[in-house]
Parts: sequence; C-alpha cells; structure tokens
Amino acid sequence: MNSSTGATKGSTTTVNSIVEKLPLTTKHYFIIAVAAIAFAFDSFDTYIVAYAMPVVVKEWHLDQVTIGMLASAGFWGMLFGAMIWGPIADK
Repeated sequence: MNSSTGATKGSTTTVNSIVEKLPLTTKHYFIIAVAAIAFAFDSFDTYIVAYAMPVVVKEWHLDQVTIGMLASAGFWGMLFGAMIWGPIADK
C-alpha cells in the first residue's frame, strides 16, 4: 500500500468505475423521460403514413405505384438525411 495516496499497488481508478458508483437522481429520470417522449414524437411521422394512407388513397384515387412511392418517401428521406447529416453532426 502506498502511504501517500492510500491506494494499493496495481489498483486504478477509471472514469467508468466512478460513474458506475453514482446514484440515479430525479434529474436523470427526467432526462430519460424527455428523451423517451422526444423519441415517440420523432417516430410518429413514420407511423402516421400507415394510418393516413387509406384515406388519401380513397380521396385522391391513387394507383398502386403512387401508393408505394408515397409510403416509401419518408424512409428514403431518412436514409438520405442520415447519410448527409450524420457525418456533419459527428464533427
């Protein structure tokens, strides 16, 4: 044991070991709740197409190709958005 630091030989303190010992507070639970609600609202645009599509098809008399293009447009937008904005956000 090193008398000046009080640590035993070979023991190291890492950031991970310090974080693992910290308790969860109400602030952490609030952040988790806000993130969950944000995720729900963010994914809402993906699911709304499935609910709105039958009404849009009847109202506008769309053919099958147009229905497929409309249904997949959001997914293509997410793909290209992730490819373009992902690297920019990582900087």
